[in-house]
Amino acid sequence: MQSSQAAAFSSACSGAIGAVVALTITYPLSIIKTRLQAQTNIQYNNNNNNNKDGKVYIKSHGHKPYFGSIDCLQRIVKEEGAFKLYAGLRGALFKAFITNFVFYFFHGLFQKFIRARSMHRGKSIRAFWSMTHGIMAGICVQLCVLPVDMVVTRIQINRGAAPKGFVRTMYDITKEGGIFSFWNGLVPGMWLTLNPGITTAVRNVLEEYVNGSSYNTSANFGVGLVSKATASIITYPYTVCKVRMQISGVTNNEKEKRNENSLENNYKEEKKKPKGVTFIETVKLVYNENGMVGFYNGLPPQLVNAVLKEGILNMIRLEIRAMVESNITARLMR
Repeated sequence: MQSSQAAAFSSACSGAIGAVVALTITYPLSIIKTRLQAQTNIQYNNNNNNNKDGKVYIKSHGHKPYFGSIDCLQRIVKEEGAFKLYAGLRGALFKAFITNFVFYFFHGLFQKFIRARSMHRGKSIRAFWSMTHGIMAGICVQLCVLPVDMVVTRIQINRGAAPKGFVRTMYDITKEGGIFSFWNGLVPGMWLTLNPGITTAVRNVLEEYVNGSSYNTSANFGVGLVSKATASIITYPYTVCKVRMQISGVTNNEKEKRNENSLENNYKEEKKKPKGVTFIETVKLVYNENGMVGFYNGLPPQLVNAVLKEGILNMIRLEIRAMVESNITARLMR
């Protein structure tokens, strides 16, 4: 294995291990975030006797709606049990391992190419190539990992007493829309490559300000936290659209299977959405439901989840890389 490939493989392994540890710690926040993103905002009929205030309530596939992150957490524990906060964890860990392995492997492979174009350039040029670096690796991730992301999202939004497993969920998705439906949400997924691009650019800028102390544990955590927070806030609307595209098929199927209860009868009849809705249709749907606010549904738990996970990942990844590099250096000096 060539030196560049060996370095890329080492970076990929350390990034994947760091991601698995970080996700295990923060996974309940991911469940809450996905549940809130998957809800559909519906305006009650102001003439309805049961609703005289005209407020916007949230419909969630025939279930009583969640009203915020805390309510979602409490209701999941009370109604479905605490273990439901870890529904789909095995699939999510697999996804996190593969996602970060692919990302940091290609990130390492592109390192030489990017460095050659940004060396001895101004800060703005270096920031541009840093963002490009992250986007290139992010595109590779989306093409490879989106099918796993689809399955994990479907498992997380399932509010049934007996959650389906990874393989059964894959079967259901294939039955609904065929093999290519695993790439539903690819367009917003590609836009979401801006997230690792912005994260990489901000992280590189911040690492310059910590005077090269890249192996300081607290500095690594802080750099990861701030860089991911910046990227997450900017790209969050694309995350909402991707989730809505991924659940477009299951929304109609669940509605057909369930008997409408008294709570659901208070809502306006929701128009059936076609399977495989496009990105533009999804943007219009989200906007028509609740305006610009709809694009930030579930942002608080997503932000906390993303920044903690990135901070822990960055800290562990660089600690592992430092340990590996020190061992290699020690062996070469013998």
